[in-house]
Amino acid sequence: MKLEFIDNSSPYLKDIKKLWRENSQTLGFFPEGAFDDHARKDCILASISDSEELQGYLLFREVWRGSILPIGVIVHLCVTERERRNGVCKALVYKFRELKKNTYFKIELKCRQDFIANSIWPKLGFVYSEERIGRTGQPLIKWEIRFRELPLINLIEKSDSEDRLQVVLDANVLYRLQDPLLDYPLSDKYLSEEAKALESDWLDGITLIITDETPNEILKNNNPSERERRLLFANKYPRLHTDIFEVEKIEQELGQFFPGNLSRSMRSDKKQLAHAIAGNADFFITQDEGLLNRASDINNIFNFRILSPGEFIGRLDESIREREYKPSIFAGSRRLSISKVTSPGDATLYSDFRQSTTGERRRDFERKIRAFISQPRLYSVEVIRCSNPEQNLALVVYDRNNPEELKVPLLRISKSNRSGTILRYLLRRSVLISALEGRHVLSIRDSTLFSNFELAYIESGFVLTEPQLWLKFTIAKADSGLSLQKILLDMKQKKQAYQKVLDNLAESLLKALENEDPVALIEIERRLWPAKILNAPIPAYIIPIRANWAQHLFEEELASQTLLGSEEDLTLRNENVYYRSKHSNTRIKSPARILWYINKSKKYEGTMSIRACSLIDEVIIGSARTLFRRFERLGVYRWEDIIKTAKGNPDERIMAIRFSNSELFKNPINLELLKSIFLRSEGKNIVLQSPQLISRKTFTEIYNLATKEMD
Repeated sequence: MKLEFIDNSSPYLKDIKKLWRENSQTLGFFPEGAFDDHARKDCILASISDSEELQGYLLFREVWRGSILPIGVIVHLCVTERERRNGVCKALVYKFRELKKNTYFKIELKCRQDFIANSIWPKLGFVYSEERIGRTGQPLIKWEIRFRELPLINLIEKSDSEDRLQVVLDANVLYRLQDPLLDYPLSDKYLSEEAKALESDWLDGITLIITDETPNEILKNNNPSERERRLLFANKYPRLHTDIFEVEKIEQELGQFFPGNLSRSMRSDKKQLAHAIAGNADFFITQDEGLLNRASDINNIFNFRILSPGEFIGRLDESIREREYKPSIFAGSRRLSISKVTSPGDATLYSDFRQSTTGERRRDFERKIRAFISQPRLYSVEVIRCSNPEQNLALVVYDRNNPEELKVPLLRISKSNRSGTILRYLLRRSVLISALEGRHVLSIRDSTLFSNFELAYIESGFVLTEPQLWLKFTIAKADSGLSLQKILLDMKQKKQAYQKVLDNLAESLLKALENEDPVALIEIERRLWPAKILNAPIPAYIIPIRANWAQHLFEEELASQTLLGSEEDLTLRNENVYYRSKHSNTRIKSPARILWYINKSKKYEGTMSIRACSLIDEVIIGSARTLFRRFERLGVYRWEDIIKTAKGNPDERIMAIRFSNSELFKNPINLELLKSIFLRSEGKNIVLQSPQLISRKTFTEIYNLATKEMD
């Protein structure tokens, strides 16, 4: 027996699909295209016999939920009937456990309570975690194997999550969800199976919805009993709320993609799309080839995804991340502006930021804003706007009454498909403001967003300490772990209300230092960012980068400066990706630190120096096509740029480095100084043609010099 990951060119992929089909009553529907996507991402582990025959497979997803490490979610574990009770199932799980124990926080799965497999999971090391009712109405048991405990992980796990993707179903998908497979001819069976996969119990974090156009589409059927049957089924799904005037406006704009005399069906398609876009849904799922062929063009204009069920399921985790964080939506002319609010009388403020859930009245809203505006030395009220189209995006109030803490008593985000990105932008900006002002604590208290955007807070290093209070420590200091622990303990004396969190962090920091655990130390660093634990056993690399890419990849506000004259507001880009050839003398690991060396360029000043530091979250090697699709939401690289890295071959395997928490240096380290540091610390000359692993001593010296306050 041999156990190996298979890709989409493997001859065993066909056998895996066949084995799934034979067991689909238990495994559930799964689109053929989703198998291909998982194979491309090395997410299928196969067991092959000595006679080169498939014995079974384990198919899994890699899910990020705010931790420095992902979670492995098992979707299928299936063994051929002949090989059952021969140890294949155990071998697959044990191999998967062994391969992922250092790179995953945990592995988990969900299994129907009435399935016999529930008796197997404890024998394979899984622990019962929770249960709930699945999409099919049957109880689901959640099983997990934890590989490590991370600081404050109980808060991280709460992101599993009330904030669901709003997924609009086209009528053709809705009908196939309703009708049994037997009602379809063999040629249409694939489409029916693909649609039914949307109701699988393992699909977390989505809500399937319909629009007001769906009943109108059903009405076109001439058979009264069929209309009644369709409408009864459609009404099981929530209806997307839309403004009719906005729908009509968008429908008109969509006309450019639907020229000429339209059939009744195409007119309905256009209206369905207009509803989905106007209602700020996240995705539109269809099996209409005409719409799918127009999907890319429509997305370029409306920033709205149209996918087939198979594409959506195959990219589910990327789809969730795309909705959560997509800075590319502000590229080009969609610039942000931040201005002080001097009067609460602006009618758009109330209409865009009122708390509709509590029925907040205009008088109460304006009274609250006026109270803040009347004390400009203690409070600042800011509104974030976007141009093209011009609209209010966020309203934030900063409270500076306490010199050691920056408080945010009010934070409102207007509802749109940009909300997740804007919230991350504001959290990031608030952290930077607090750190620059020398405050060690940032607290945000407001009831508007907490159930919807929990993951955004967690990923930004915040901790939920009360039902409506998020806390982030903003220590602008690079020092040893023990020195930072002392700061936390000193803070505890002054901040009794935060004693539990500070105790947890101080204890976790000491334990991680004793165990030399780089993953736990990185997790703690994120809670304290922009602090750096300089004696942490975290790998560090110097990575050379072209100047034209550097200006787009780094955040620019920590040092209140612009790197190489970038015109974009790059605080949006806390998370980013850098592509390069997979060939390198140095193997790059994660998590790790990067020092960015800007290559020589005549177009820009300040090159040939180390100018920034980042944290590596993930290093992925895959085909150019797959990696571009995965990270397209980040919006810096275009396909033309990626294909150059891949030497013109879309299937060429390249490297993507996903990084975050970038920090610009006050004192860039020029090449001459870098050479002398490197020779002194490493005992050799530096080579800057490819990534270079450096010692902790070298990193510390460069970082301290680059961030030192100059006389």
